[in-house]
Amino acid sequence: MKRIGLLDIFALIVLLSLAFGGQSMAGDPGVGWHLLNGKLIVDGGSVPRVDEFLARDTSPPWVANQWLSDVLLYLMFAAGDWAGVHLFVLAVFLVAFFGVLTGLIKENSRGVMTAFVVALLVLLAASVQLFIRPVVFSFLLFALCYRIVRTWLEGRIWPGSFGILLLPLIFALWANLHPAFPLGGLVLIAAVVQLLVEKEFAKAKRGIIIGMACLSATLINPYGLRLYTAGAGLVGDSYFMNLNVEWYSVDTHQLLFGGFAAIVFSVLILSSLVAARLMLFDRLLLLLFVVLAVVFRRYIPFCAIVAATPLAVLLSSLELS
Repeated sequence: MKRIGLLDIFALIVLLSLAFGGQSMAGDPGVGWHLLNGKLIVDGGSVPRVDEFLARDTSPPWVANQWLSDVLLYLMFAAGDWAGVHLFVLAVFLVAFFGVLTGLIKENSRGVMTAFVVALLVLLAASVQLFIRPVVFSFLLFALCYRIVRTWLEGRIWPGSFGILLLPLIFALWANLHPAFPLGGLVLIAAVVQLLVEKEFAKAKRGIIIGMACLSATLINPYGLRLYTAGAGLVGDSYFMNLNVEWYSVDTHQLLFGGFAAIVFSVLILSSLVAARLMLFDRLLLLLFVVLAVVFRRYIPFCAIVAATPLAVLLSSLELS
């Protein structure tokens, strides 16, 4: 029987503190809308094609690009009220950052204390976006995508004997849960770039084929190509981009962003102090997601995910120096 370790105790403390302390995760004004949309889909047996929520004489065409998330959240609400929704979202969050990401952190750490420190910083940073919204599913699927691709780059297979072959299935699910699946594509692109630079052309070719399969898999959704055009339209809509604070830039005056700042500065400082050299894959993703997170705070959890393993590598190298 596995002995209880420091990381296990840490996960328990985090679960209890998130479940019973701090602000409610249901404070976002969009929660009720997601629950109602999920109810309409369950009751009607089909996804919406027009927007019934607008106060207009005629309902305009609509792409509900988070329809499956809305259904899952509504089913949790119907089964367990708000407590059920809170526990479900917490479970998804913890699986992403402990069930998936912590394993990768431990594999790249020299000791449990290093893994503990990195896991703590990652959690502090990611908790900025811990609320009841479909984006929580993207944290989990992005963490899965990142770990699968990174272990594949290192010549290993995770999980089980499937490894990178699972990615198209993940992208197909992702396209129906939340429209952040292009972030997973960036992970694959960074991996292929590293392989091309290292002249591993055969493996790079396999990565490109997998990437094309993932792209094709995202079309397995009720709206087809309209999923892409609708998403592009929202990003270009100034009203939508200013509607929720998650699209605002990082406010350095708020203590809430301390975890994110600690991760960024730790990576920058340690990179100059230790001899460990990060993979090109890591450096590309760090640069990209730090910029995204500074401009749009909603990307902070994704930045924390791609920064966790490099930070563990750098801290472990510092221990040896």
